[in-house]
Order: sequence, then C-alpha cells, then structure tokens
Amino acid sequence: MPFTLEELLPKDQRLRTVYLHDSVQQAINLMHQHSYNQLPVVDKDGKTSLEQVVTFDSVLQAVRSFDTKPESLHVRDVARSVRTYPADADLLATLDDIQRENFALIVDENNVLTGIVTTADTTVFFREYAQDLMQIEGIESRMKEAITALHAGNDAGLESAIAAVTDRAADIRKRIPVAIRGYLEKAGLNVPATGDGEAVAEAEKR
Repeated sequence: MPFTLEELLPKDQRLRTVYLHDSVQQAINLMHQHSYNQLPVVDKDGKTSLEQVVTFDSVLQAVRSFDTKPESLHVRDVARSVRTYPADADLLATLDDIQRENFALIVDENNVLTGIVTTADTTVFFREYAQDLMQIEGIESRMKEAITALHAGNDAGLESAIAAVTDRAADIRKRIPVAIRGYLEKAGLNVPATGDGEAVAEAEKR
C-alpha cells in the first residue's frame, strides 16, 4: 500500500493564507512571524482555485521586475502558479515535485485547501520510517538469537532466552512479545487473547 501525502500532514498544522488584495508587506510579516517559506493564496471561501502561492523568491522577483519596494505591491503582483494535490496522492509519485517546490498544497474535492506538506515534513516522515525499520530489524535479530539460545539447551524457556539476548536493549525486549504475537497471527496460528505472555508460551510450543 503506497504512502499518501495525508500521512505526512502534521497533526497540529495551522494553515495561514493570504488573499489577492492583501499587501505584500502583510504576507512577508506573516511568513516571517511563523517561519514559513510560502503562503497559499485563497479566495473568500478558502478555495485555492487560483492555485497560487506567495514565496520570498516570488516577492524578490516582483520587486526586481517592477523596480519598486514591497510596500507598494499586493499579493496579486507577486503570486505564482503552483500545482495542487489530493490528500490521497501517492507520496513517492509526488516527491520530486515537493523537492522542487519545497512544498505541496493539498486540497479536497471542492478545491478547498486542507493542508501543506513541506520538504521538512518529508524528512521527518522518512527519518521516523527508517527508525521503525531499524527497530523491527533489532526485534527480529533478538528473536532469532533467542530461538537459537533456546535450541542450544536453554531449559528455562523462550522467555528466559529473550531476556538473555536483550539485557542491553530494554526497549526491544518489551516489544518482542508483541512482535511474536504479530508473527503468530500472520501465520494463521491460534494465539490466546489473554496477553502477550501467552503468545510467547504459544510460540514456545510451536
């Protein structure tokens, strides 16, 4: 199942937007205040039908082109066109666009702005994803070591074997029983519903 742009949206994201008739100075102040690099341009209904944004670069280009100061310009003078995406757009298919623009505007079926994904969001997402993969690899490695220890003659059982190979990885040790339950369920084996300890006991029998 592909990752979507919606999965990258910060849960506490608060959208800041501007209108075409707003002053450029107002847009600059808003971007500076919230450490944004861009502001979507919307109409009175919050729609991005214009598919435009204001960025520091677009402001600078307009100032040079008009040979004037930002105070004398409006958003309509500095806004530039961008592409918008639905929330369920494939992340990997849109990643190049996000890297090129530094952001992606997400809209619903009515073209109302619902979120913004930035390159910073993609960095956070892939870092956490990589950490999860490393954690899973650590769990699998410890499970294999535990099973090897058990078959090598550890009469105390799988629980003790797990403890023996995870003394220096307390967090991984806590996750192993849950991982064992998941493996058993994926294999279609009956797993007692009373707790993860019972799942370990079931794995021991198998």
